[in-house]
Amino acid sequence: MSIIEKGIVSDSETLQQLVALRLGGEPLSYITGTKEFYGLEIAVNHNVLIPRQETELVVDLALEYIGNRLNRGSRPVADVADVCTGSGAIGVAVAVNCDNVKIVASDINSSAIEVAEHNFNAHGVADKALMVTSDLMKKSPGPYDLILCNPPYIPTAMLTTLAIEVQNEPVVALDGGVDGLGVFRRLMIQSKSALRTSGAIIVELMPEQMEAALGFARNNFPGADVEHIEDLAGNPRALTVYQQA
Repeated sequence: MSIIEKGIVSDSETLQQLVALRLGGEPLSYITGTKEFYGLEIAVNHNVLIPRQETELVVDLALEYIGNRLNRGSRPVADVADVCTGSGAIGVAVAVNCDNVKIVASDINSSAIEVAEHNFNAHGVADKALMVTSDLMKKSPGPYDLILCNPPYIPTAMLTTLAIEVQNEPVVALDGGVDGLGVFRRLMIQSKSALRTSGAIIVELMPEQMEAALGFARNNFPGADVEHIEDLAGNPRALTVYQQA
């Protein structure tokens, strides 16, 4: 619960608390308890990563893929995995903007799953979602038409160099191992059996990791179209895997 949600004791006291928190590096979204994402108000707390604007690219690509499948007369996208869901921002945005999809939102942190469930309910799409506490897709093996993921991808050695606000976010949602691709590699391996033959994968990563990630994805999906997509700043941000039936 944010300080604002707890109620205002007095204007001056609340202001002093807010200033102290901000000076201490507390992210504003944790203070207010919300973050705008894809035009939606997403509830957040210390158990989840704060959604970023660049992550909206994952939603853009997901909606484009779902729409293209419909336009081609292909099998509609019905089953979508939102892996490392955190606040549920990606899954909620897809569910709000798509009919007839079922989102399986999974996270290793059960407290994060509670936040995601709240957000699916708050936006009226809980009927499209299943919440699963799981290490990636171990307890939710699919099959899926579309796998979406914003995994932890910060190299461990970089964590202490991050802005103090970012360091106040959950380490489990940031730490991607030695080169930042530890979780990504496990995701790709699990996806080989979880993804339908005509399915797609969309993953957010750091620009500096993209070449190594592309090579790993191509080795695991040799017949697929594996690409990177740039964000609005022109940086390689999303890795996509498109399989053809």
